[in-house]
Amino acid sequence: MAGSKKILLIEDDFMIRELYRTAFAGAGYEIQVVNDAPATYKILEQYRPDIIFVDIMLPGQSGMEILKELRTNPKHASQKVKIILLTNLAQENLAKEAAESNADGYIIKANTIPSDLIDIVKSYDNDKPAPPAAPR
Repeated sequence: MAGSKKILLIEDDFMIRELYRTAFAGAGYEIQVVNDAPATYKILEQYRPDIIFVDIMLPGQSGMEILKELRTNPKHASQKVKIILLTNLAQENLAKEAAESNADGYIIKANTIPSDLIDIVKSYDNDKPAPPAAPR
């Protein structure tokens, strides 16, 4: 059911961030957006998302470093939150590294439209694992 999940989007590209924010809000989800690691850790002091989408390439700490911090530091209360990595890097070893870092999946932004992200969130509404985004 739309609106049943709270989403945190960590994305430094303004256009992508606003595109995704609009899509999630339009689907009825509560969405908060930040653009780097310090803002992520600050918002998590108060906001408890069900799903986090995190860009891999960020200023300062990378998305992989944020993922590791969220999974290992109980201060952020994110050990069981669904975390999906966003990237434009179509590197084969990324999937392996993401799995080893306890990501719940990853999406190549260039192959994904906002409605694909909504479908992923909906799949978690049904407590099913998220399907990989289909290439376009």
